[in-house]
Amino acid sequence: MTNEEKILNMLQSIQGDVKNMKIDIGKVYTKIDKLELRMENEIVDRLHALFDDRQVQHGKLQCLEDRLESIEIDTGYLVSRVSSLEKLVK
Repeated sequence: MTNEEKILNMLQSIQGDVKNMKIDIGKVYTKIDKLELRMENEIVDRLHALFDDRQVQHGKLQCLEDRLESIEIDTGYLVSRVSSLEKLVK
């Protein structure tokens, strides 16, 4: 086998390796695209869940604030009532 033939064989081998690398790179890009889509879908779902949870918590807090305001009003009334009854007793 001459040097030229050896070089041609090496070039053909390199070309084959390059083709295989291109195929492998294509597979990697495909997997990356699938992974990106999966991550985007999962992240969007989780963000929606977090937003929904925040809305629920906000609703609960609003309810508690309303109840607290009602208790404050009732307490104010009771304090004034006790004060007026104490004046009557004296």
